[in-house]
Parts: sequence; structure tokens; C-alpha cells
Amino acid sequence: MREKMRAYAGTIAMVGVVLLVVALGAWAVQGSLATWASIVLGLGVVAGAVSIVLDPEPVVRALTGRRARYGSNAVVMSLAFVVIVAVVNYVGSRYHWRWDVTASQAYSLSEQTEQIVRGLDEPVTFQAFFTPTHYNRVSAEDILEEYAALSPNVRYEILDPELDRQAAIEAGVGRDGTVVVTKGDRVEYAFGVDEQDLTSALLKLTQERQRGVYFVTGHGERNPTDYEEQGYGAVGQALEAENYVVDTINLATVEAIPEAADVLAVVAPQTAYQASEVELLTGFLEAGGGLLVLVEPGAPDPFGGALEAYGIALPDALVLDPARAFYGDAATPLADTYGFHQITKDISGYTSLFPGARPLTQTAEQPEGWLYTQLVATSQQAEGERDYRGTGEVQAGEPLQGSLALAAAVERSSTEEATGRLVVFGDATFAENSILSQVMGVANADLILNSVGWLAEDESLISIRPSEPEDRSIALSGVTMNLVLLISAVLMPATVAVAGIAVWWRRR
Repeated sequence: MREKMRAYAGTIAMVGVVLLVVALGAWAVQGSLATWASIVLGLGVVAGAVSIVLDPEPVVRALTGRRARYGSNAVVMSLAFVVIVAVVNYVGSRYHWRWDVTASQAYSLSEQTEQIVRGLDEPVTFQAFFTPTHYNRVSAEDILEEYAALSPNVRYEILDPELDRQAAIEAGVGRDGTVVVTKGDRVEYAFGVDEQDLTSALLKLTQERQRGVYFVTGHGERNPTDYEEQGYGAVGQALEAENYVVDTINLATVEAIPEAADVLAVVAPQTAYQASEVELLTGFLEAGGGLLVLVEPGAPDPFGGALEAYGIALPDALVLDPARAFYGDAATPLADTYGFHQITKDISGYTSLFPGARPLTQTAEQPEGWLYTQLVATSQQAEGERDYRGTGEVQAGEPLQGSLALAAAVERSSTEEATGRLVVFGDATFAENSILSQVMGVANADLILNSVGWLAEDESLISIRPSEPEDRSIALSGVTMNLVLLISAVLMPATVAVAGIAVWWRRR
């Protein structure tokens, strides 16, 4: 009788397993449990229960044997792992934390972007119109997620312009790959997904008015529309990306500085200014404007000593700094020592270089009502070479040795008068196109753009800006590529195969 019950129990158990497989298979295919599948599932469970009642010994043996103990340990460990993963996911969903482990911080936003986004006082919406096959769709979603993580006032959505045609028409989108940035009733468009593109659009929305930067011309100065190596086209383009209006002005042709000008930039004049032109510059400064001056060695003071009224003298000399020379060139000092100032507050720890710089000196008597701050300095081993042309004609003046100023800022100390701000660099080459485009990893661009931001009294733009994506690709020769292919596709698999055959032969 016992043997018959065991035989029946085994058959019934097999039938139950088949019924369970059929029911679960139907559920997986249809996505829901139909009535007939529910009945089959119930019959399978009943069959399993009947088989256990008829012959409980195999179940008892499975639950109490050595295999059961080992199996129970495995089950406990598996359950513990599942619980740990669930807890980590729960905590991760409640507390947002991101960590960029790339060497170039490719997935981290710049300090400037963080400062702007965290300072938002109204909701801003990014609508990214990308078809699923657009090559930038994934990049757009990744970077917009970074923006949204910085502030609760930022939200974004990825829309398909073909499926959401009405939304695209309402947003004025005419092409795939457009990002629409909205704040209140103001709208800006970005046609790229780089941080520079999105932050520039955000800046245009958040600023009440565009500030004007006028570059002075007429004396051989550098031009913001010149993209040759010595031009200032890169600076002009960067200023426009930060929502400045960039223009030029010839002081000899105007009687007054335009009201739209917040900052006047004088970049490496080759000849001296007329007295009337100097009067326009100093009058603009006295009236509360921002004046940016970049001069180089090679000529006497082009302002005729007018800047000494604000505590800055311009001796004609060449800075040599053997202790901090750029690739051994003492005439190109590297600087990593900065004064405590709004312009340089975020540049500490970064290096800047100044090819062919002219030293600035502070006048013995500081003018009343103006505050002088040294921005950039050389090492203590530097000197100012007055006979840098090698003519033997040494110009008169005090020896220039020790730590020399390469840049300085002056501002009015009295709050009862118009602001008035002045920044002077003893070099113009440090911000020309060739330096900004070819020398990577220096703070030169941030220095000049921060200076403009401070002069324009727009402190929100004073920070470290987005850097260009770093190309970390490796160029391999044909021989090297063949060697890599041989090692990875032939040698390594062959080594594993030989080792396996050797083990099999030895055990045989």
C-alpha cells in the first residue's frame, strides 16, 4: 500500500508541476492571469499538496538534510543581499548624491553654472526637443539632469518633436535638437547641449539688461572681432556668450562715452593717447564706469602717467622670473599667487601665464578715496629688465626686483560717490586667441572675464567657467593596432584554450 501511495504521489507531483508551468507560461505571454489559467494554477497547487500528503518523506528529507542546511544558508544570504540592495535604492531615491570620478570631471558642472542655477529665484523650464535617434539626445538628458539636481527651481522634459508636434509648434521649434529655456514669459533657445550653450541661454533669461563692453580703437589696440593669433576674438565671443553687448569705440571721434557702455577695454595700445582721449577715459572712471587696461612693454606709458592718480605706475620693463618660468622661458612667468579679491576668489590653486609682461608698481603715495589691490604677482626671484631690447640704454628708475605685480585692481573706497572701478594688467598677450585656444589648463580666460564681470558690477559672472570637453582619445599606428588585435583576439583566447586542454589532459 505504501509503495502504491508513493507511485501515485510521484505521478500527481509531475502533473502538478506541468499545470503550474502552463499557468505561469500563459501569465508571462498574456501579461495577465486569465480565468482558465487561474483554474490550471489552482489545480497545480492542489496536485502538489496531494502529492505531499500521500508521500511526505521526500519533503521532510529535503527540509532536514545536509543539502537543506546548505540551501537555507544560501537562501538567507540571497534574502540579505536583496534587502541590502532595496535599502540602498530607497536611501538613494530619498537623498540625492552624485560623485564624478572622471579625471577631467566631465560630468560636473562649472562653478559659474552652479552659482547661476542655485541663485535662481523663479522656476525655469528646459524643454529639449530631440527625436529618439538624435545623436545628442542622451547627452541632453544627462546634462539637464545635472542642472535639475542643483536647484528645485529647475525642471526639464525631453520631447519628441515628431510625436509632440503641437508642443513643438507652441514653443517655436523648427528643427530637431533644440532646447527651449523658459522663465516666466521670457524664452531663449539653445541649439547645442554643451554647458556653455545652456548656461548662456540661462544668463540671458536671468539678467535684467545686457551690459555693454566697448573696446577702444584707433591706436593699434587688439580687436574683439579679430580671430587671428594675436586677436581678441575669443574674448569677444566669450563675452557675448555671457550676454554682454560687445562693441568698439574710437575716442577721437566722440565727445562722450555712450550710456550703453558699462566697461571700456583698452588692450595694448601701440601709440600714446591724446590728452582729450585720456580725459574721456578718466572721466568715465570717475563717473562710476569700469575701465580695463592691458599694456605691454615696448613703449612709454601710453596714458602719460594718468593712472598714477589712482595709485598705479607703468614702468617700461620686461618681467623675468626664472623661478616660475614657463618651460624654461623666464620672460613667460607662471603665476599661482593671487591677491584676495572678488576677481580672483575662485582662481586660487589655478595657474596663469603672462608672456612678455610689463610690471606694475604702486605709487609711493596712494590717492585718497581709492583702494588698491594686487591681483597677480611673480615669485620673489623675479626682476624687471629695463634694457630688454639689448641697446645698453638703461632707463632711469628704481631697480625692479622681488615679487612684482602683474595685475592690480583699484576701486573707489567711498560709498557716497559713484563706484568707479579700474583693472590693469601688465600684459595683453595672456588673453589673445593663440593662448586661450592652445594652452590648456590655465586660468587666463577666467582672469580677464572675471575682471570684466567685476568692472560691470555683475558678480554673478565671477567664477570658474565651463571648460571645453577634453579629448582623451588615443591615436594608434597601423602596427600598434594590429598588435592590440593579435593580443586581444588571438593570443589571450589561445592561452585560455591551451590552459584548459592542459588541465583536462592532466586530470585524464
